[in-house]
Amino acid sequence: MQAEYSVLMPLWYKEKNEYIRQSLESMLQQTVAPTEIVLVVDHKLLPETESLLIELQTEYPYTQIHKAEKFDLDGKGLGEILAYGVLKCKCEFIARMDTDDIAFKDRCQRELDILISDPSIAIVGGGLQKFTTTPEEIDGYRIPPEQGKKLMEYSKYRNPFNHPTVMFRRQVILQVGNYSALKECEDYELWYRVLKNGYHGYNIQSPVLHYRAGTDMLKRRKNKRFFHQSVKLVLDMKREKYINFLEMSVALGMQVIRFYAPFQINKIVYKYVRS
Repeated sequence: MQAEYSVLMPLWYKEKNEYIRQSLESMLQQTVAPTEIVLVVDHKLLPETESLLIELQTEYPYTQIHKAEKFDLDGKGLGEILAYGVLKCKCEFIARMDTDDIAFKDRCQRELDILISDPSIAIVGGGLQKFTTTPEEIDGYRIPPEQGKKLMEYSKYRNPFNHPTVMFRRQVILQVGNYSALKECEDYELWYRVLKNGYHGYNIQSPVLHYRAGTDMLKRRKNKRFFHQSVKLVLDMKREKYINFLEMSVALGMQVIRFYAPFQINKIVYKYVRS
């Protein structure tokens, strides 16, 4: 019997209904359907969004679409929103998803198969195909290392998983303290704690998701808050002996270059670097 799983999605109240529909339908039409989709809502939704959720629930009755409303999370950042969402999910396996991305139909089945076959693996991610306008017009790829030593080494310098592609074990995430109350780097900081505590990760070496990227996303990553949180995470890794002094220096250098390099350089790198 196939294991059950939850889908965890933060729902921004200003998200375009077109994007929400595409994203939700891509999860509802998985080859292994989710037991539930938990939408964490920190602000009153627009009437048209409420209508869309009712429509989709009627069309896909086998999956519960659950609104986890907590309006006092408004403005507190993605870390706190996701931490609350993990607590609201009832299945042992949780798939992360964003409301503007589109999953491949077999994404969750492939991730479940890996988690079920190897209990030592706590997180399974996959590659993503970046797009700006339509999924058919591919801007680039990001495919982190598969597993083992290569993945651990990679995690010292860059985020080892594509956040909207991951499926993880709920109990492990709670055991290491859940998502932290961060507005930036909340995923990288969590993966670091999972790996530091001896759990294993795995990345499927092909795309499992169409990732809506573009200029706005790059601009968000060049803001001061993202830079400062990235630097703090590197320093935390050094203090906790996850990395040595040389590795810390390289990691900090990468953050400085990303933040201070001209925007057009970042844009070129983002498009052509696969991992």
